[in-house]
Amino acid sequence: MGDNLVMSEYRWRGNYAALHKNDEGGYFLDSNNLRCALTLLRANDIGGAVCTNEVFAEYTDIYVQPRAETEMYRGVIDSKKHAVILECKELEKTRAGFIIEGERLIKRALNDKLMLKSIIYSPKSTLETDGYIKKANCPCYLSGEGIISAVTSSKPVPSEIAACIMPRYGLEALLYGEYVSILITDCVNNPDNLGLVIRTADACGADAVIVTGKGAAPYHKNCVRASRGAVGRLPTLYFNDGITVAAELKAAGVKIIGTSANAEVMLGGIETPKKFAAVVGNETFGMSEEMREICDITLKIDMARGQSSFNVGVAAGIILNRLT
Repeated sequence: MGDNLVMSEYRWRGNYAALHKNDEGGYFLDSNNLRCALTLLRANDIGGAVCTNEVFAEYTDIYVQPRAETEMYRGVIDSKKHAVILECKELEKTRAGFIIEGERLIKRALNDKLMLKSIIYSPKSTLETDGYIKKANCPCYLSGEGIISAVTSSKPVPSEIAACIMPRYGLEALLYGEYVSILITDCVNNPDNLGLVIRTADACGADAVIVTGKGAAPYHKNCVRASRGAVGRLPTLYFNDGITVAAELKAAGVKIIGTSANAEVMLGGIETPKKFAAVVGNETFGMSEEMREICDITLKIDMARGQSSFNVGVAAGIILNRLT
């Protein structure tokens, strides 16, 4: 690839991605990190296939979506029993995707090239006048807010919603390369808190969030809204059994770092491992005993007297910012 043009590159704390283009118009992605690779793919307008290593191949195909020469389907929905409305209502139950509500988040999803399955918008929406319906690479439907209300319980009813597919990421892709930083949530119950945690992990440059336990799900509308666009863009995995996935990470050489107000070692008292997964626990009870036992080390965040703990989103931000 030495004679090829480097179109763009992205580096983040030891991780990198570089996109090359040859004289024949072919693309080649060289990267040691999934998040860097996805960030670069979304930032470039690529109209064809991209060659990359086998680990990232299926995810490269997800985000390179060449627009068809013919305009995407545009239609009208005039019934709450329309197939697209019924499909949107079932999406969260299947955990295959989620609903995005509101102009700001849908525009961000389009800019980030998320996998939108459909967009439904009312005459009040600015998506069409601002050019976003034209650029959307998915079917778009004009409808009314009365029909949109069949998909969401939000009040007031949003003027637009979009159905988004949640990419399925594998641990192999997350662990590829020399540096890995993951955040694990252990039974975080409040979806607003979970969304804040995912947004924080995204801002701190974490490679992924792994949601575990029977708490809030990343597909919940409050989580999606609170994440400010991070759900769907930042690799987010969901496992009911957190202990099993933590054990898998540990067997792959990832250091599991727990957090607890009762820990003896202060944050900052250890050298950051090249590959680590930081764990934040339930809002009331913290990490489960089983998760605590599997951790390689448990850290405490120093704080002034008066409060017993930080909000879980704030704790996640402090931990990731210090460790990365």
